[in-house]
Amino acid sequence: MDIFKQKSKLFDGEGNIEEGNEQYYNSIGLYHLGTGNIDSAEYYFHKLWTSGYHVEACEGLLSVYKTMKNTDSIIKYTSLYKHAQEQWATSQQASAIIRSSAMYRYERNQNIAIRKEKDIRISHQIIL
Repeated sequence: MDIFKQKSKLFDGEGNIEEGNEQYYNSIGLYHLGTGNIDSAEYYFHKLWTSGYHVEACEGLLSVYKTMKNTDSIIKYTSLYKHAQEQWATSQQASAIIRSSAMYRYERNQNIAIRKEKDIRISHQIIL
C-alpha cells in the first residue's frame, strides 16, 4: 500500500487521494479491518462516506461496529445502509431508463435514415 501511495501519484502531500479515486478508501478500510486496526478502518470508512460512497461506507462501518460490539452504531448504520442501497437502486433504475430511451431514439433514427436512403436510391433510379 505504501508503494502504491508513493508511485501512483494519486495522493497529495497530506495523503489524501485525488478526487474521483476515493473508492481506494474502501480498500484501505478493509485492509485495516482485516489486520485488526479497527480505529483506522473506521476512519477510512468515514472518509469513504464523505466521498459519497455510502453503500460501501455503511457496509464497512457495520463490520467495524460489529467487531466493536457497538449496538447503537450497528442499528444506526443498518438503517443508513438500507437507505443507501435504496438510493443506489433508484439511481440504477433511472440510469437504465435513460439508456433504454436513448437506445430507442437511436434505433428509430437509424430506421428513418435507412428508409430515406432507400427513397434516395429509388428516386435516383427513376431519374436515370
